[in-house]
Amino acid sequence: MPVSVYPTTGYPMYPVAPPKVPTRTGPWLWVLAATCAVLMAGIGVFAYLISAANTSHEETVARQVAEIDSLEQDVQEQEDLNDSVQDDTDHFAELLADDQAVLADLEQCPAAVQASIDAARSGDEAQANQAWADMLEICHIF
Repeated sequence: MPVSVYPTTGYPMYPVAPPKVPTRTGPWLWVLAATCAVLMAGIGVFAYLISAANTSHEETVARQVAEIDSLEQDVQEQEDLNDSVQDDTDHFAELLADDQAVLADLEQCPAAVQASIDAARSGDEAQANQAWADMLEICHIF
């Protein structure tokens, strides 16, 4: 027999069985597994809600920016319209002032016509010509 087969320590050795691994099949394992599952589902829902809130917020901001741009464009159009109306108002104010001056002259027209007729009846040709020229100028005939 070869020498290596004999024990060298002097003590007989019997093969020792490995220790039995405890199995985890108790109720606490299922409670722990259910708690982990609920927490993981909660984390997933929380992440989804945060993502949805951020997406909704970005859409709201984009919609409000577009609305602000539209309102700024409307304000610019109204300012342009206001400037146009102001220019028209200034133009019509000038026309009104001119027409009021003509009206003031035309209010004197009946008196100028009567003076022209009186000068023509008087027989003085120079005075009649002058009255006639004054009447034409006052009455804006020419």
